[in-house]
Amino acid sequence: MRQPGAPRPGHRPTRLIVDLGAIETNARSIRREITAGARFMAVVKANAYGHGAVDSARAALRGGASDLGVATVAEASELRQAGIEAPILVLGSSDPTEAPIAAQLDVAIGVGDMVQAERLLASRSDSRQLHVHLKIDTGMRRFGVHPSEAVELAYRLASDSMIQLDGVYSHFAEADELTTVRMDEQLSEFQRVRAELEAAGFVPPMAHISNSAALLRNRSADLDMVRAGICLYGIAPSEHVKVLDGMKPALEWRATVQHIFEMTPGDRTGYGGTYVATGQERIGIVPVGYADGFPRALSNKGWVGFQGHRLPVRGRVSMDQCAVGIPDGVELSVGDEVTSSEMPRLAQQQQTSLRRRSTRLDTKSSRVSLAGYQWSTSTADQRAHDRPAAFVPVVSSADPWIAGRMS
Repeated sequence: MRQPGAPRPGHRPTRLIVDLGAIETNARSIRREITAGARFMAVVKANAYGHGAVDSARAALRGGASDLGVATVAEASELRQAGIEAPILVLGSSDPTEAPIAAQLDVAIGVGDMVQAERLLASRSDSRQLHVHLKIDTGMRRFGVHPSEAVELAYRLASDSMIQLDGVYSHFAEADELTTVRMDEQLSEFQRVRAELEAAGFVPPMAHISNSAALLRNRSADLDMVRAGICLYGIAPSEHVKVLDGMKPALEWRATVQHIFEMTPGDRTGYGGTYVATGQERIGIVPVGYADGFPRALSNKGWVGFQGHRLPVRGRVSMDQCAVGIPDGVELSVGDEVTSSEMPRLAQQQQTSLRRRSTRLDTKSSRVSLAGYQWSTSTADQRAHDRPAAFVPVVSSADPWIAGRMS
């Protein structure tokens, strides 16, 4: 039997290994850490930061998440179509024409200004109540109502019986910085606006502002719900904020070396000849490049792993391949597999956005889950549908949902 994660015949020998067990474990760690009784939203926007939205959502829910957060109504629809019934909130701005769809899906949407509210009220369905959360801009200066206009907007939403105000929320802009000064200021402002809303008679059942960085730092912002994004996948929000003990990255890259050659002093490799050999050196060609999400910023800076050794990237990262140096004494051959399970650390070292790096992972690299099944798909099919084309069981599982998917 082919081993979990082994390449499928006829497919590009580059794979993303998504460990759903790690996501579930990370979720359990978050659940244990946060305030007892607080709800726990698993943020699965942007295809769960490149990890696969549906499967990551299920893993997070098994680990103790109560709610799911997405960026668009379309992302929410994908989860509902997969049979996921947990509460879902569209965190970003939605086009009001999507309101009837959100109501039909029983998905809550964020409302952040009067113009959006008026357009939403004009387009909402008369048959299904629409659930909304009021977004307050406490310092992000992006999507959200100005604090001075929050009560007025709440009154406008409450004027329509088909609108149900379920929550009030905001978003930290600098919770992952060295100090918590700006985070504390935003939290204070949020609490002040909450008090104004309550004085005006609006007491939404849920208030939330905590993101990954905030929930990892302390319990001050837990309130009624925390929102775990990047940390759910085992990636630290920044060099200043670490993940909890026991949490680990859920993603690993594996690729098979396709070619090995010798460089002599003065030889150059890659576009622009940016790497010049200073001595005899063996070079391996790995079929992964910036089209797969491996950033060009790692040219001459990043590395991949092989049997405990680091193989440095030599020259510029190309669209679908890169060259790596093979240190003396390392017995690497064509057909051997190299890995990159250190993606978060590499990104931090090279000042590459962790979120950008994970969400840009291109699924022309076959995506493999180690939680009971694997999939592989052609580039065209994956890009057209953003869904796995075929599922192949690789290990048994007692999980009834996985058993159903494998049957």
